[in-house]
This record gives sequence, structure tokens and C-alpha cells, in this order.
Amino acid sequence: MIRKIWLQQPLAFARAGASPEPLAAFGWTTPDLRPHVGTGRTGITPGGVQFRDEKGIRPVWPYFELHGEWDEPQPGGGALTLGVLEANGRSLRDITWSIRHANLKAYAYTRAEGDRVEVEPFSVKGDSYETKELFGRSPEKGEPLVRANCPIPMGAIQVIQPESPCDHIRLRFIAPKGHAYGPENLKARLTGGIVALLNRGWKTFNLPPDRLILNPKAAWPDYRFITCAELRAAAPRVWHNLRAFISLLCHVHRSEALRFLLCPTISSRKLPPGLFAYRIFDGAVLASLGIIDDLGDGIISCKLEGTRELAHARIVVAPPHFAPDRRPVVSIADILTDRTRREEVRSPSWANHPDERCEMHDLLDRAYETAGLTNFDAWADELGSENRSNAVRDARPPRNPDQLLWGDISRTTVLGLPLTEAARSHHRRNSSYEFFEQLLRDSPDLMERALRDPTDDLSFYYDKRMPVLMRGSDRRPLHLTRRQLGAIRAWVRSLGRRVP
Repeated sequence: MIRKIWLQQPLAFARAGASPEPLAAFGWTTPDLRPHVGTGRTGITPGGVQFRDEKGIRPVWPYFELHGEWDEPQPGGGALTLGVLEANGRSLRDITWSIRHANLKAYAYTRAEGDRVEVEPFSVKGDSYETKELFGRSPEKGEPLVRANCPIPMGAIQVIQPESPCDHIRLRFIAPKGHAYGPENLKARLTGGIVALLNRGWKTFNLPPDRLILNPKAAWPDYRFITCAELRAAAPRVWHNLRAFISLLCHVHRSEALRFLLCPTISSRKLPPGLFAYRIFDGAVLASLGIIDDLGDGIISCKLEGTRELAHARIVVAPPHFAPDRRPVVSIADILTDRTRREEVRSPSWANHPDERCEMHDLLDRAYETAGLTNFDAWADELGSENRSNAVRDARPPRNPDQLLWGDISRTTVLGLPLTEAARSHHRRNSSYEFFEQLLRDSPDLMERALRDPTDDLSFYYDKRMPVLMRGSDRRPLHLTRRQLGAIRAWVRSLGRRVP
């Protein structure tokens, strides 16, 4: 008897791409730290993975495997196979896969039911191997954004046919192309009279005719981010806080400028406007251009006759990964681990566990890879300007916000990007574990001084602490997770007990 089922992975990311050929699976190798010839970077294995072909970027099409616990032929658990099913009196016909999938980006702004773009829920049997296309349509409530007769392709799913009793039972999600779709009258909305003059930046923009299918009468194509009436109402506030408003305009901080104009408590779903294509239009300073894409997210479910519970997994469709060999210093996996395993790094015994040292070395590698992807000189200039802008509006600003970051060091070096070169050089050196561990033995308080701690500092000013010159999801300076910080502290404490 099969007692329980679940899907592995519980969360997967599909990535859009124009090529019909999916990206081959690959893994990461340890960094090449050979003297003189080593790159210090994480490699990809197997070699020769092709990320782009003549058709475009190759998409990522993830698999979902059905796992479970069973009694026959002997008690066990793991990936279900055709053989295990048959031994427990079940067949592929007893499996039912289903999906709920949607793109709710426009709906998040307008809250109009007609702006929801949803795939009608459907199910397929475990022995049905044809590719099932996913088409997004809007509900017939008011004016639907995506009409029923012009749906948006949002990918597909396919049950994989087992070729032997030992093959795993899997479903594959096929990502969409990553296309944008606009309203039927897109060109007319950008041409003619004063509208054409105000939106001259869109002069050469165009979409193929087969993607101009959205209903121009729906709420999203005419959504106003800021209306002229709201701008007039904000005039007294601007006048009485003119210096602060000018500082925002000088920094071109669009999200905060929008919040300043409307009100400090404006709904966050209206921010930032740069996420969506917008135009200047009659009656509105910023109005939606009415464009959406074919990305989305959803829930994949699996039911096996004889078991009481459904197995669920989440699928998220994302843009292509343009730097697959550069891993972020704070990943989604780090954030999820922080929610579920934060306490383990506080145990005195954890510092002596082999995983502890591997985890810290991996973090150093990722810090170097992130440095290899970042123009620190450009970000120092950008975020230094943001510090000055914030100081103008802060009731208790720092005495000299320019001293929080590096000054202009270009005059003391011949390097074109001196801050970037210095960051990459230092992080490459730190990825030599023996060197960095000895550095911490010599300076036990180094990490406390160098790392940003979210438990006692939620400042919106950027400074020289790590992770440096990076923005978090809350628009404040990025910080490591609490679990990462706890692991680092346990690691530093353990170094004093190790023989150098």
C-alpha cells in the first residue's frame, strides 16, 4: 500500500526563452584556485553547456517527480516508479495531475477582476503523454483584459512516459517564450498631437501584430499611476518641502518621488512605476501603457487513488538567468533556510560539524562571484547620491553622508574602475580559505565590524559594510539572513579552537 505522496521539488523555477530547445541540466564545480592560471570562479559541469542557439536563449523546463512511502515489495520511501505502483496494485491511470496558473501583475495594481489572466484549471491522467498547452484568459467580468478568443500562451505541461519499471514518474513544465503583449490600439495610443510629443521616447517602440491582442477598454491599459488632480493636490506639500522634493528630482528616485507626491502611506502596489511601461496621457502624469507578459506562477497538484492527501508544488516562471555561473550571496534558498533552520547554527555543537566549514567556504565563493558581476564604481556613485537625497529629508541625518561610502579614488590610480577592481581582488583573495581563516584569527572582530546586522540596524543609508552597495527587497541596504550571520559567528568562534 502507498501511504503518502509528495512532489520533489516543492518549488521550481522555469525560465522563459525563445529557443525551442530547453537548457541542459548542469551543476556547479568548486572554484578554480590554482596559482596564476586559476580563475577563482565557480565552474559549470558538464562542460560545453549551450545557453543560447540561433533561435535565442534556451529556456529552463523543470521536472516534478512523484515521491511517496509504501509497503510493497518491501517498506520504503522515495521516488515512485512504475514498478512500485504495480507492486502496490496501482497503475499510471490512477494518477491525476492538475495545475492552477495565473499572471496577476496587472490585477495587483487595478484590483479589477477583468485584469486577472488565468489558465482555466484542468487535469490530465498519468498515462496521457501529450503536451497540454496553457492559455491565459481573463474572467468575463466587466471588460476582460485578455479576451477568450485571443488567449496568451503561458507555457505547457507534459507527463513523461516511463520506459521501464524503474523509471521515475514525472511531469515537466514547459516555459513560455517570454513575450510581451499590448493593447490592440497601441500605436494610436502613442501617436498624434500632444500625446506623441510627450511620449517621444516610445517613438520607435513596436510589437508584432499577433501580440497586439489586449482589450484597450480593460482597466489596466488606462490605469493612472498619478493623475493631474493628484499632482495639483500635492502642490502645497511640494511648496512647503521644496528642498526635499528637489533632492528627489536630482536623484531621480522615482518610487520615493511618487510616494512624496501622493502621500507617505500610499499603497505599495503602486510602486515602483519603473516595473511597468507607462506613458504621459490626458488627465494623468503617469498612465499604464497596458503591456503584460506571459510569465506567471501557479500550483501543480498530483492525486493518487488510494491516498487521502494531494501532493502540491509551486511553479514560478521567471526571465532568463543571464549569469548562470554567478551565484548571489543571499539566495532564495538562504531565505527559506533562515525560516526553517535558523536555530541550528546557535547550537554549540554545530560549529564542529563538517557542514559548517563547507557552508562558510561556499559563502565566500558566492561573495566573489557577486563581486565579479557588479560595477561597484557605478553603484557607489548612484547610492552615494541616494544617501545625500535621504539626508535632506531625514530629521536626524548623518553629519556628512558623503563619508559613508568611498570618495572619488579615480585620481589616484590608472584603473578605469578602481573600486570594482579592488573589490574583485579582495574577494578573490578571501576565497582562499586558509588565508581568510588566518585573517580572522588575527582579527577576531573583523566580521562584526564588516557585516551589516539587521537585528540592530535598519538604516536606509548605504555604507561600507557587507554586503556592500546592494539593495534588498525592502529598498534598504541588503543584509545577510540571520541564519547566515549566526553561522558566521559560530565559525569565527570555532577558529580559536583549531590549530592553524
